Amino acid sequence: PPDEGASLADTRVVVWKGYCRVHTNFKVEHVEAIRAEYPGITVIVHPECRPEVVAQADLSGSTALIVRMVEEAGSGAQFAIGTEVNLVDRLALEHRDKTIVPLYRSLCHTMSLNTPRHLLYVLEKIIEGELVNVVTVDQETSYWANLALEEMLKAK
Repeated sequence: PPDEGASLADTRVVVWKGYCRVHTNFKVEHVEAIRAEYPGITVIVHPECRPEVVAQADLSGSTALIVRMVEEAGSGAQFAIGTEVNLVDRLALEHRDKTIVPLYRSLCHTMSLNTPRHLLYVLEKIIEGELVNVVTVDQETSYWANLALEEMLKAK
């Protein structure tokens, strides 16, 4: 937790130009091409996309918003989605009554390491009484990470 006696004057802000490589791959040309191929399609992109891509999209929002928009859309709806391609492919499989295509096939290699086989390995080790691939962080990081997660879940 933050120091109880800390004031705004004591606060230091570290600005980091962080980004997700997947979202920086999308370009205005992709939006133009998908609209030419699918006239009338709704383009939804993650807000971490380049500002010019977000400006060309019909909607921009979190992964939760993207999923909700697809789930709530009627049969026959068409979406081009600008986020990690495995999510787009999964949504297309789950909603076969809708046209769901990737804005561009942008793959996150790190996320792709999470496979059913790896999950099974971890679960089998837990059953055997062994913990593997445990990630630990210091108490302050844990506090702020939990706070961020709580806020994201409230926003859903």
